[in-house]
Amino acid sequence: MMTNMIIQTLAVILFIGKSVSGVSIYDPDSTNTTSKSISEGVAQGTFVYTVSGSSSLTYTKIYQSPDSPIFGFDSSTGELTAPAGLDAETVTSYEFLFSGTDGTDTVYSGTLTVTISNINDNPPVFSVSNYTTTIVNTVPDGYVIYSATATDLDITYINGYTITAGNTGSTFDIDFSTGVLTVKTASNLDPNVSPLYTLTIQVTDGTFNDVMTIYINVEADLCVPDPCQNSATCGNSNGTFVCNCTVGYIGVTCSDDDPCIPEPCLNSGTCTVSGSSYACACAMGYSGVNCTEMAIGTTTTITTNNNNSNSNNNNDDDDKSVTIIIAVVCSVIVLCLIGAILYLYLLKTRSLCFKPQTKADIHKTSFHNGSFSSTKNSVFPSDNTSLTAITVPNSAMVKNT
Repeated sequence: MMTNMIIQTLAVILFIGKSVSGVSIYDPDSTNTTSKSISEGVAQGTFVYTVSGSSSLTYTKIYQSPDSPIFGFDSSTGELTAPAGLDAETVTSYEFLFSGTDGTDTVYSGTLTVTISNINDNPPVFSVSNYTTTIVNTVPDGYVIYSATATDLDITYINGYTITAGNTGSTFDIDFSTGVLTVKTASNLDPNVSPLYTLTIQVTDGTFNDVMTIYINVEADLCVPDPCQNSATCGNSNGTFVCNCTVGYIGVTCSDDDPCIPEPCLNSGTCTVSGSSYACACAMGYSGVNCTEMAIGTTTTITTNNNNSNSNNNNDDDDKSVTIIIAVVCSVIVLCLIGAILYLYLLKTRSLCFKPQTKADIHKTSFHNGSFSSTKNSVFPSDNTSLTAITVPNSAMVKNT
């Protein structure tokens, strides 16, 4: 348990000079006693304080804050006792007011403050039980590997971090107060000799301890010598190196020019690197390798440059062939529609010009000035069959003598 306890002032301000039948409420031990503190670990019923007068009085605890847990109080003796469940991590102090009466008059005390002091009853606990990392053999002394953290529910505690196992050759060090783990002797790092260190880290609060394990893999630095070109930065990752290329370069070692710089895609197309080449995501209404062609319809086309001009030309020819076929089909359909309309128009016109007539109509026809005139002796069918009116030229008429 913690030996260092927080003790705050206990003040019992009693109204000395105010009396009940000439009797004052006062602290019988000393009128100058103004402090009282008890430990959070005391048992229920432990004596805390006594409020008493010089003659027989009846006492009342008229105020307690916080009001839980409830402190015990004896109204005949004025004795205040501790409850169960005191916890300095929850409540650090309580305040009380008392009164005393002889049956006729009542006098009130000042405020009594009782402070609950902390004891070390909680162990420190690491945030994680284990941690794994990888470093290269070229890191310098002081290189930070990990920051160990532990928590303790006690109000006052001392956390101390130490390496208790696995630190061969004092290769690593940990700060006792902060828990920061660093490389102490970088010259010891050799993946051929010690590719893995397993460290045991302990934290203590002086009474309780907790431990965690840190696994440190040591690898050769693949960025020495630097494989990256064109001012790229090199990093180690999962047993290989990674080059972070500067603008304008691509490739594993940043040795290739970026095909998207300068921008090859026109008409607001978007360029993306595809292998050692590029691909254009064309804006709506455009197509082609570099988005230079007007697209049929309004769909967005994505064309990849595969450095194969013959393939691109074939694709363009196919697009043109499809366009021509569609145009021919549309033309044929339009011509058919026009022909149908003309045919219907001619049929209607003929019907109006050659209107059928009945035999009766023809009998009524007269011949004047070279026109044919019907007679009763004209030869026609006996029924009412419709006949077509015929105009006979004058030269063809023979006068009947």
